[in-house]
Amino acid sequence: MRFIQVLFLTCFSFSVIAQPASYQGAWEGSIELGDAGSLDVIFNINGKGNAWTCVMKVPQQGEAEVPAEKISIANNQIYIEYPNLRASYKGEMDGELIKGTWSQNGMTFPLDLEPFVANKAPNRPQHPKAPFNYNISEVDVSVENKSGSFNLSGTLTQPKGNGPFPLAIMVTGSGPQDRDETIFHHKPFWVIADYLTNNGIAVYRYDERGVGKSSGKFSACTTKDFADDALAVLNHMSAMPQFDKEKIGFIGHSEGGLIASMVAAKSKDVKFAILLAGPAVPGHQLLKRQIRDISLAEGVKPEQIQKESQIKSDMIRIATSKGSNAEKSAKARKMLKSFYDSNFSAEEKKVKGSFDQYYKMNADPLFNDWMNFFLNTEPKVYLEKMSCPTLAMIGSKDTQVSADDNISAFRAALHAAPTEEYKVKVIEGVNHLFQHSRTGKPSEYGVLGETFAHEVLVLMRDWLKSI
Repeated sequence: MRFIQVLFLTCFSFSVIAQPASYQGAWEGSIELGDAGSLDVIFNINGKGNAWTCVMKVPQQGEAEVPAEKISIANNQIYIEYPNLRASYKGEMDGELIKGTWSQNGMTFPLDLEPFVANKAPNRPQHPKAPFNYNISEVDVSVENKSGSFNLSGTLTQPKGNGPFPLAIMVTGSGPQDRDETIFHHKPFWVIADYLTNNGIAVYRYDERGVGKSSGKFSACTTKDFADDALAVLNHMSAMPQFDKEKIGFIGHSEGGLIASMVAAKSKDVKFAILLAGPAVPGHQLLKRQIRDISLAEGVKPEQIQKESQIKSDMIRIATSKGSNAEKSAKARKMLKSFYDSNFSAEEKKVKGSFDQYYKMNADPLFNDWMNFFLNTEPKVYLEKMSCPTLAMIGSKDTQVSADDNISAFRAALHAAPTEEYKVKVIEGVNHLFQHSRTGKPSEYGVLGETFAHEVLVLMRDWLKSI
């Protein structure tokens, strides 16, 4: 899930001027976002004299700490600034509370703070709770490749009894992912595994190489490497006697959907594939649409998107061209510097940050082996070779993998494939994580209490039982 510019999750330097000691300590509050729910925030204000720090955390969006860029406290008022987020907080001490407002992207929300109470986790009502009516075991898979050998560690949930059982192998999306595909305290793979196993289907989910309990090295790997890992898992699990070899397949989310199709195109041992928000269009096309859709959803003004759309397309074009990552990066840096100098006013540059910051945010992530493979990959090459039953789903609110672009591409590719059974479906009202969502923007993922839409769980169960 790369290239997600999630609200709050950018780090900045800071400078602070004198303030009364009563602001010392940790404070928490909640920003009410209407239909989108609420967002909890924590401010940690510490220091002595003129040497103070203020660090903000958003528990629903992970453990990242965001230092304030500037803080001023005078006349019993506190003002905290995050210019690059187009955000600020203004409050005033009132007894044991700080009463104030949070402002961002031209919108203002009440935000009152009270002393922080530790160990308060976001509410995730769908997370499975013991006792479990199925067997749970740890299973390690040995992988050998040209770079050496390592073990993938995972959890097998299996219905009680002797079987043989259908088995779904789960494959996570991009970035270092654990077996639960944990994001913003949500654990969607655990929710899916619990539901399917309670309905008679065994599920294996594993930590990616170099993540959690799995050994190996994650960095410098491409989607092809992760597909090799998934194939190794398939071969290992297919040899276990409790599983029905005619009913072993994959459930892949996002990049995991692409991986599932890559393995299915290569191995006839894949007997089904469920592709959750997987790509069906080339990576460079998907990324251009993703940048636009996320920017619009997150409140970036259309004129600003238009202003930078061509240069971002140029950066992607350079990234897909021939040459080493270093050569392409140097070319992109020169082009982007010219754009930065000639197209942004002094005020805009304050918001964008220095050129190095602007380059690091908008171009640098394009020039690595993983991205090079992704941008130049055409999923239809694999989809058109699939012979197993396939279910592809994308949410209508998905801003990372557009249903508009990908659903028609799925239908065309699977129609041309040897498979005689496939289903392609838009799930109305859900986002990239298959949560019911008002906007689909990534900054909403951690705000929502729902982890995974129940109707999609039911749809997967019924489809698996029908094939």
